Amino acid sequence: ARGGDPTIRGGPQPQVRGGQALLPLRDPGARRAALEAAVQATEFEGWSNVFLEAMGCGVPVVTTRVGGNAEVVADPVVGELVEFWNPAAFGEATMRGLSRDWDREAIIAYATLNTWDHKIDRLVALFSDLARK
Repeated sequence: ARGGDPTIRGGPQPQVRGGQALLPLRDPGARRAALEAAVQATEFEGWSNVFLEAMGCGVPVVTTRVGGNAEVVADPVVGELVEFWNPAAFGEATMRGLSRDWDREAIIAYATLNTWDHKIDRLVALFSDLARK
């Protein structure tokens, strides 16, 4: 758990075994909420739902600027992008992501704006505008 606090946002409490805090497998959301950051050094990516799932739990993202990642991590409030194949820069971004005091409620709000309910309305409006032209 973050900062040595054994509670996880009012969710299930971890069981400590062998010095590690373990959360029940039946609650993956609680596991994601316990993360300090979602970090993925990927070379190919479309629209990464795993990033939005992490953000929905208030977890910031550190990833590479490939594919659709820049559209998912489009605001420094939610994470950081690094050019692909720059291990030093990726390591530095990861350390910044782990040490930064993130506004986790702002991350959740950002993710909420990227749900399908919001995206569908926006896509319909875009396609309607295109059809009129």
